[in-house]
Amino acid sequence: MVGIILFFYLVLMLFNSSLFIFVFLPVCLTGFYFFKKQTNKTWVLWLNLCSIVFYGYWSLTHLSILILSVTLNYFLARSMRRFGKLALAMGIIFNLSLLGYFKYSNFLIEQINFGFGTNLDLIKIVLPIGISFFTFQQIAYLADLYKRKAETASYNRYLFFISFFPQLIAGPIVHHEEIFKQLKKRRHFLKGLAIGFSFFCIGLFKKVVIADHVALTANEVFGYAEAGGAPTFLEAWYGALAYTLQIYFDFSAYSDMAIGLAYMFGLRLPQNFSSPYKATSIVDFWRRWHITLSRFLKDYLYIPLGGNRKGHIRKYINVIITMLIGGFWHGASWNFVLWGGLHGVFLFINQWSNDTFKVKSPKIVGWSLTFLLVVFAWVPFRATNIEGFLGIWKGMIFMNGVTLPESMSILNLSKGTLLPSVNTDMGLTIAVLLLICYFLPNTSEIFRKHNVTLSTKGYSHTMDKSKYINWRPTFLWSMLIVFMFTISILKLNNPSDFLYFQF
Repeated sequence: MVGIILFFYLVLMLFNSSLFIFVFLPVCLTGFYFFKKQTNKTWVLWLNLCSIVFYGYWSLTHLSILILSVTLNYFLARSMRRFGKLALAMGIIFNLSLLGYFKYSNFLIEQINFGFGTNLDLIKIVLPIGISFFTFQQIAYLADLYKRKAETASYNRYLFFISFFPQLIAGPIVHHEEIFKQLKKRRHFLKGLAIGFSFFCIGLFKKVVIADHVALTANEVFGYAEAGGAPTFLEAWYGALAYTLQIYFDFSAYSDMAIGLAYMFGLRLPQNFSSPYKATSIVDFWRRWHITLSRFLKDYLYIPLGGNRKGHIRKYINVIITMLIGGFWHGASWNFVLWGGLHGVFLFINQWSNDTFKVKSPKIVGWSLTFLLVVFAWVPFRATNIEGFLGIWKGMIFMNGVTLPESMSILNLSKGTLLPSVNTDMGLTIAVLLLICYFLPNTSEIFRKHNVTLSTKGYSHTMDKSKYINWRPTFLWSMLIVFMFTISILKLNNPSDFLYFQF
C-alpha cells in the first residue's frame, strides 16, 4: 500500500502519464457524466474541483498562487464598472508583478550582477507551471471588460474559464467569449468522448513516439555545442532539424490532447496550431504557429501600440517591439529575446517587401526561405548558452568543417567520427517527418467536419480544405486509434514534460 502511494506521489500529472490516463481522467469523466444531467452550474463546479486537484498535484503552494490570482482578478473584474481605469490598472500591475517576480526576478539579478559587478544572491524560486498563460488570459479579460466587450461572470464560471485543466498548463490562451458562451449549453457526451479520445490518442502518439524520439538527437547535438564542442555541418543540421521537428510535434501533441480532452467534456477550444511548416512567408507562419498567442499579441499589444494606423515606419517598429516582448514572454533569457527579435526582423522584411514591391514570390521560393529562416531561429530558442547556438550556427554554414559517415568515404571530403545519433536511420527519420509536416493534413483538418475546434478569429483561413482524409467512426479508424494508443502506452515508462511547460 505504501508503495502504491509513493508511486502516485512521484509520478507527475502529465497528459502523457499513466496516472493521468488511467486514474485522473476516468474519475473526472465519470463524475462529469453523472453531473451533466444536473444543472450546468453543477458540472462546472465538478470540473473546477478536478482542475484544482490536477494543478494542486503539481504543487499546493502554486495552487494557492493560482487561486489568489483568480480571486483577486475576479474581484477587480466585479469592481470594473465602479472604478473603471483604476481597477484595470491595478489588475495589469498585479498580474505583471506576479509574473515578473516568479519568472524574471533572477534574470534581473543576473543582469545587475553582470552590469555593476555585484554579487547579489539569486532567489530560490520555482516557476508556477502555466503562470504565463493564465496571466495573459486574465489581463485580456480585464481589458475587454473595461472596454465593455466582456460580460461579468460568477466566480464558479470565472474559475472555470481560467483553470480548466486541458488548457491551464500550456494553452491555448482562451478568449472569455469562447468559453462563457459554451457554458450555457448542454453537453453531448458520447459523440464528444469518441472524437475527443481519438484526438487525444493522436496527440499522445506524436509526443511519446515522435517528439521524444527526435529529442534524443537534438539534446545530444545541442549538449555537445553547449559544452564547447564544434558540430560539423552534418551534425549541426541534424541537431537543428531534430529540434525543429521536436518542438513541432511536441507542441502539436499538446494542442491535440488539450482539444481532445475538452471535447470529451463537450467543449471546444480554439485552434492553436495549423501546419506552420507549410507557411510560405513569416507572416503566414505566425498565423499558423501558436495562433492564440499571436492573437493576444496582436489585439493587446500590437494594436494598442498603434498597429498599422500610423504609417509604415511606425508599423515596422511596432512589429519588432511586439515580437521582442513575445520572445521574452517565452523565458527569462537573452536567447528568447534574440529569437523574438529575429522573427521581428523577418516580419519587418516580409511586410516591407509586400508594401514596396507588391509582387508575390513563387510558392516554392516563399516556402523554402520561410522554413530555412524558422530553422535558423529555432537554434538560439533551444540553446541554453551563447556557445551552444553560435556553435550550431557555425556548423550550419560550414565554419566547423564537414565530417561524413564512412558509407560516404568515396567522396573527397573530410571523414571522421560523428556523434552517435547522427546516423543514416535518424537522417531517414528526419526526412520522413518533414514530408509528413508538409504533405499530410493536421489533426484539426482531419476532423474538420465535426467542429472539434473553434476557428480562431482572423486565422481560420489557414485551414486546409482538401478532402483526401476525412475522419469517420469506421472500423479501420478504430483500429488505427487503438494501435496508436497501445504503442504510446508501451512507451510511458518515463514520461517527459511538454516543451511549452517551460514557458
